[in-house]
Amino acid sequence: MDESDYKENSVLAYIASARQSKCKNDIVNTSVVFYEESQIKAAKELLFGIANVKLVWRWSENKNRENCADIVDLFKKCDDEAISLPRFVTGNYDGFPPVYGYDIIGGVIGNLIDEVKELKSEIKDLKDARLNNIGMLENQYFMKEELLEIKGILKQFKQKQMLESGRRDSVILDNIEKIVEQSGNRNGNDGSTNPHAFEMELHHVLNNTGSPSAPRLSQVSTVDGSENVGWCENERAESPLRIPTYSVVIQETVVVLHETQTSEASEMTGGAVDDQAGAERIEASNGPSVRPKQQLGFDKATRSEDTAGDKTRKVNNTPVTDEDGFTQVNRKNKRIPKASPEDRKWGGDREGQQKGRRPGSVRGTKSVHNSRFKGSARTADIHIGNVDLESDVEDVMQYVQDDLQIKVIGCSELVSQYANRNWKSFKLTVDMNDRERLLQPDCWPESVNVRKFYIPRPIKHQND
Repeated sequence: MDESDYKENSVLAYIASARQSKCKNDIVNTSVVFYEESQIKAAKELLFGIANVKLVWRWSENKNRENCADIVDLFKKCDDEAISLPRFVTGNYDGFPPVYGYDIIGGVIGNLIDEVKELKSEIKDLKDARLNNIGMLENQYFMKEELLEIKGILKQFKQKQMLESGRRDSVILDNIEKIVEQSGNRNGNDGSTNPHAFEMELHHVLNNTGSPSAPRLSQVSTVDGSENVGWCENERAESPLRIPTYSVVIQETVVVLHETQTSEASEMTGGAVDDQAGAERIEASNGPSVRPKQQLGFDKATRSEDTAGDKTRKVNNTPVTDEDGFTQVNRKNKRIPKASPEDRKWGGDREGQQKGRRPGSVRGTKSVHNSRFKGSARTADIHIGNVDLESDVEDVMQYVQDDLQIKVIGCSELVSQYANRNWKSFKLTVDMNDRERLLQPDCWPESVNVRKFYIPRPIKHQND
């Protein structure tokens, strides 16, 4: 035999010799643990080149195991097809793994290697999640800083607009005062009124005196032609400013002015009231900046006088407080009176009253000795958990009867919904008088859990 018939490769030499006495799984486990990745790749490349088979590399997480499995499969294929292979030898004395016991160690070490790979992948995922959380926190911090800057800008803008709104209110009041004085002078001179001219002048002042950011005023209602006309602000317009609310009512020669922001209207009564010209009066109030609904259009008091005979007034349900400070409240829904103790007895009159609970059962107290008719003894169910898997029902009953000297009425093993568990559970039935004694921790072995047995309520699903 020539030297060309020998090939030096420790991996192929071990696999070729181990195939005669070991299975494929043991050979693969031992090779993966004992030899390095570079040695396994070199052995696979050499064997596939000799057998003239297309070489395919494995790139999965268990690539070394799959490469060793490919080598073992190729050896078997060569034997089946009678392909001659050279003899593989090792070049050093420690080229082979130990003969006995290393296959078991190799399997354990292989499993540990797989677990380490999974652990590395999980650690990588945790690091990526941590980096993502850090990025999100930084974005939130920058967003909060931007919101603070925006709040500061809005605050400055609001203060500036409030100053401009104050100047606008003063200009509007001055113009309205001039219009009212002119109207009073005209009424006093010729004894006649021209409501259309007054309306046009007042509407022109309220609409043309404003800032770019403030909403314009619009006419909202007209009643009886030109006798009753009212103006109010556009309630649906969105504006960051607090615009003063005006409600102007004109009926023949009566003018009612409501102004809710300033107190300068109280100074206007001197020049606007003329007893001979007509009944012109100006009312001012310091109410909120948003006008309630009853002030829209024309005055509520004037309109209610015309419709008092047509509509029914609502009943005043305002609570009344007496001298002692107690408030009487009228409830809409009357409560049903509860039944008295006499009505709850058997045979009582329960007509027209709320239905009460069903009376409980009566427990007998008479002692009976010479009769087969007697009550059954009260029992209690005890749950015994965390019991060793080798224990059974006979062991539990023997322990309770012999060691604790307690009579056992029944005992059964419980079936858990979890398949993989390392403990057992039992249901123990004893006399009610022995329950408190069995619930003491010094009666049971160490690590055994004991409690009252509860029967879970059935879960009702939607389709039941």
